[in-house]
Amino acid sequence: MLARREMTDIVAFTRARWGAQTSREHPLLHALARARRVFVIEAPVRDACVAAAFVEEMRVADGLVVCVPHLRDDLDEVRARAALATLVQQLVDRHAIRAEILWVRAAADLAVARCVEPRVVVWDCDDEPFAPGERALLARADLVLTATHASADARRRAHALVQVMPLIVDASRHARASADEWVDPLDQSCIPGPRLGLAAPIDAHLDVALLARVADALPELSVIALGAPRGIDVRALPCRPNIRWLGEKRDDELPRYIAGWDIGIAPVLTSGGDEPRLALDVMTSGRPVVAASSRDLGALAALSPLARVADRASFVAAIEAALREPIAEHARWAESLRAALTADAACARFESWVADARYRARGARSAELERSSA
Repeated sequence: MLARREMTDIVAFTRARWGAQTSREHPLLHALARARRVFVIEAPVRDACVAAAFVEEMRVADGLVVCVPHLRDDLDEVRARAALATLVQQLVDRHAIRAEILWVRAAADLAVARCVEPRVVVWDCDDEPFAPGERALLARADLVLTATHASADARRRAHALVQVMPLIVDASRHARASADEWVDPLDQSCIPGPRLGLAAPIDAHLDVALLARVADALPELSVIALGAPRGIDVRALPCRPNIRWLGEKRDDELPRYIAGWDIGIAPVLTSGGDEPRLALDVMTSGRPVVAASSRDLGALAALSPLARVADRASFVAAIEAALREPIAEHARWAESLRAALTADAACARFESWVADARYRARGARSAELERSSA
């Protein structure tokens, strides 16, 4: 059992499996575990071989426990939720959890975590404009975290404390990519250069027409796309001799691929939750990123000259200009960016938001007591 701490624990529900490439909350939770106990509860696994529900616990770092609930696959939604609530109660009792923060992704998480009794509820909000149970989540949450500025703006109309998830980079692994210390992966080694890496997820936000235009306008360049298509018809993806679709890769494999790129490109129609993180991976590895206009990618341009925002008409010209720049300058900019986006900086920002949420909650309770006694 981990050492007990006084009312500082975090219980966090997350949808992505730990270490998944698409997770945006894991870096922050991992960093927070340096000063708090963090219990990450993943989505349940349904298993026909399970006789009774149980929780698989993995201690992935000091202070950080990843919990995977296993449920029988014949349970309906009501019984599955009840079984999950029992497992959460057992987890709280087993580790003597005293949670300051309950981190939720959906309204159902609130129901199964009633035993947690936190001081602050954090809603890690998806980008959909109207998430199921959103009204209940907004009413219960003390702090709302979003993936994009557009999503934050939409929620600020209904909640007093909404912030964009702080970005964190792993300085050591990206510094190695910047120094070209990685061996090219086998499936990328045969692709001729110069190489443009897709620094955006393959989903409905991707501007497939602009991607095709880049490939047609620059036939001497190779475009490399990593990741599995999600929420987009694969038949809509452009088929060109110089576009290589290499499929999904593990998060720890990405630096090896990025090290073999010359620049990154983010041709997107609208901003989604993963574009800033993927573009940031490329930038902190010492490669510039040419991105289509979006507020979130524009925010990266304000952070570093490695990010260039271009409209559809000037996108190809911006790529050509980035390829002509000296590599030494890119490496220097990447070093500055890695120094600015540390885990310490992200944790300090998050802790200040939690303190603000506690202050607002105390004020709301005081006002309610005054009204009830009047």
